[in-house]
Amino acid sequence: MIVLRYPVSINVVKKLKCNDVVKYSGKLVLLSEESLKKLVSYKELEGSYPYDLVGEIVLTAYWKEFPIFFNPSEEFLESIFSMGAVGVILELCERNLSILRKLSRVVFKPLDEIKGSVREVLYKELGEKALREIWVDGINLKVILDSKGEYVKSEVKG
Repeated sequence: MIVLRYPVSINVVKKLKCNDVVKYSGKLVLLSEESLKKLVSYKELEGSYPYDLVGEIVLTAYWKEFPIFFNPSEEFLESIFSMGAVGVILELCERNLSILRKLSRVVFKPLDEIKGSVREVLYKELGEKALREIWVDGINLKVILDSKGEYVKSEVKG
């Protein structure tokens, strides 16, 4: 088993292979489409992002006592990786497979329930879609798409 601790280097993540299982401890950034739009709008007005995604693993979900996953758009994925995210936790689907392969980033699938210390960071007015950090300890994540574009076919939803 591979052990990863926060912060995670992109060079380490790029060495992960399809089907690797990692035990991760550290921060996950829970980001909704609405929160991302606000981050981008802020940068357009002020010249910098109010929250740094460099080196982060992004959880594409919103929060209702537990993460509720959503299927992100191509624009969402391009934005988070251009902002420096090193990996993403999402349900891999046919619709976003090609863009994820093109971006050469790692997609993880949680093998355990995602639970930990949750902190609302920005955009409280968005309620469950606010930007949050979740600090986890020893969660098992499976690499279902690696940076070389190899993926677990059985994990791709229609």
